[in-house]
Amino acid sequence: MTRLRHEHDILTLLAGIPGVPRIPTTPAATPDAVPGRQGLFTVWEHEFLAQEYVEGESLSQWLTGRYPLIHPAPTPDAVAAYTREALTLWSRWRTRWPRSTPAGSSSATSIRAI
Repeated sequence: MTRLRHEHDILTLLAGIPGVPRIPTTPAATPDAVPGRQGLFTVWEHEFLAQEYVEGESLSQWLTGRYPLIHPAPTPDAVAAYTREALTLWSRWRTRWPRSTPAGSSSATSIRAI
């Protein structure tokens, strides 16, 4: 449950960013809704997070699909290219949505949470 609620919190934090799944609004009369958390439902002892399906490559897929250190002998050029691409992506994200990092959090902490 903690991991699911953390995912809910991160999606709420990133709301409005293209490619980030939206969490649907839960009608107030929904009996299984978790109070104060849109899109989060409890059925018996299980919690579920309803979210929009977004077609395409996830950030995790992008990062791992290009990660050079999974190969037995990555070249310094491959590592440098990956680093440049990842930092460019991070820089574009931070430039467009500078308030997405929670107050008191470092950028490194936030990127790990995502």
